Amino acid sequence: MEVLGKSEFNLEECPIAFSVSEIGDKWSLLLIRDLFFGFSRFEQFQKRLSISKSVLSTKLKNLLEKEIVKLHKYKEAGQRERKEYRLTRKGYQLAYLMASMIQWGNDQMGKTEGDFLQISNLKGEPVKLVFSDASGRELRMDEIEVSFFRKDLIPSTK
Repeated sequence: MEVLGKSEFNLEECPIAFSVSEIGDKWSLLLIRDLFFGFSRFEQFQKRLSISKSVLSTKLKNLLEKEIVKLHKYKEAGQRERKEYRLTRKGYQLAYLMASMIQWGNDQMGKTEGDFLQISNLKGEPVKLVFSDASGRELRMDEIEVSFFRKDLIPSTK
């Protein structure tokens, strides 16, 4: 099945292919980022991202269909009822992905924590994502491997 071009992985089998199909374009990722930052209104997204109304509408509609965001109605005094976007539980589960992208991006850009985006605890102290074993011991990258559970899913080298 074709997923991301010529691929031997299909959406039912590969969690990465599935994830990319759900949220894999830059506008969707930037919208999710802004939702985590507390922005929720169409006009805010359009201004912050310099994105056309039609592209923004399409991306928000897709995130709604994928149940990553939901619509919430609100009304300010003297104004008509309006809608804003909020992350769903499924959307909030992307926190680890967003945090790992922040951490990786800071590393690749030569940024120190706090130059632009920082992951911190409630005291404002920097934190980082790590791999750990069942006992909680932090693992180095050379102690980690990704394994295929099914041999028929291993991509051919041909």
